[in-house]
Amino acid sequence: MSDRAGALLEHLEELAGSRGKIRVLSDEGVSPALSVVTWADLPEPGHTTSCTIGLSFVDFAEWTESRPELFISVASSDPAWGLAVGRTALRYRGEYGFCVGQPVEFGRPISEASDMTAFLPFWPVTLPADLARLTLTDGSKVSLIEMIPLYQGELEMIRRGGFGSFMNANPDIYDVRRPDLSRRPGAF
Repeated sequence: MSDRAGALLEHLEELAGSRGKIRVLSDEGVSPALSVVTWADLPEPGHTTSCTIGLSFVDFAEWTESRPELFISVASSDPAWGLAVGRTALRYRGEYGFCVGQPVEFGRPISEASDMTAFLPFWPVTLPADLARLTLTDGSKVSLIEMIPLYQGELEMIRRGGFGSFMNANPDIYDVRRPDLSRRPGAF
């Protein structure tokens, strides 16, 4: 693990209060590597929280002030949610900015337990802003971006009305079995 990855992992584990389970997603020899670190029962029993390590280590022209790492926290013990965020980061890193409010498609159901197929990058809801931004030992700045899982209909809702149309509907962003908000009367 590189010094930057080690520093980021140390920060994440300090935030979590425990060591996470690390899974390398990039192929052997790919540099920089991309991993996902996952904590079971965080922030509470029955929830899972996962974060990427390595997305922020590649260059992207739009990242001028800080570089993102993606995280997800859901009311599910299924590790598929964190792995999907990691695979999305690996697939699009260097090509997509993961900007707040700009949804990204996963392309298939994220988990067997849900029909959600996309994510909405958003400012962290589960972390105070000062904990979601950090400066690594090499001086690089990293922002943690929360990935909110979406149904295909919610993705279309955001594309038509902006991410405010989705957030103003007060979704339970942790509930991966919540009703599809795009099916509510007046959603479009």
